[in-house]
Amino acid sequence: MNVRSVDRAVAILEYLAGSDRPAQLRELSEAIDAPKSTTLNIARTLATRRLLSFDDATKAYQLGPRLGQFATHAPHGPDLRRVARPHLERLARDTGEGAFLSVLEGDEVVYIERVESAQPIRYAAPVGGRRPLHCTSAGKIALAMSPVGLVERYVERGLVRQTRSTITDAAELARQLARARQRGWADARDESVVGLTGIAAPIVGPSGALVAMLTVAGPTFRMRGQQRAVQVAVCAAARAISLDYAGAAGS
Repeated sequence: MNVRSVDRAVAILEYLAGSDRPAQLRELSEAIDAPKSTTLNIARTLATRRLLSFDDATKAYQLGPRLGQFATHAPHGPDLRRVARPHLERLARDTGEGAFLSVLEGDEVVYIERVESAQPIRYAAPVGGRRPLHCTSAGKIALAMSPVGLVERYVERGLVRQTRSTITDAAELARQLARARQRGWADARDESVVGLTGIAAPIVGPSGALVAMLTVAGPTFRMRGQQRAVQVAVCAAARAISLDYAGAAGS
């Protein structure tokens, strides 16, 4: 992109950041005073970089998940880990399982904070550890909130089997992602590690763009008996972190 294109790209991001709803191409074109063809090329480039998300059903654009990552790592912005830490501690205490904060980086989930369970048998994932997207609860949430093109490219590279329960069928993954978008959380049982179940919910910014993922994970034999309670707790904590993070960013 030339300098004028960069200016228009920033204008699109600013317009969507100040709007409370997604915008179709015509609206964006008028907002930045550019031809639709030019606007389309810029929007597609931003979507490829995950700075925008495109909804095939509504033909509308909104801010994408990568903007949340930029905000998370901004040197003068709020420290997401510091904001989330009390909630992670409370979630681990209330559920008895490990609580994990992760972000989407490329084609993987990366853990950036954790509070381990006090149970002798527990799931332990190191900060900086990476996991696939299609077979983890956090990864499914990330895919569910990503542009369709990103998901298609991920699937085209192959859904690598980790266990006998790993989803390797694109149609089944699409069904699970649609369900995750509808209910606001995702789960993965024995899909990345045999005997491990995770439940994750999204942490979002004021625009609704994905910032990070919150997960509770533990042995399947314990999680099975409290799945509904854990799901409610994870979703409530994710909403609380989203509000606290937005408040810290605005202060």
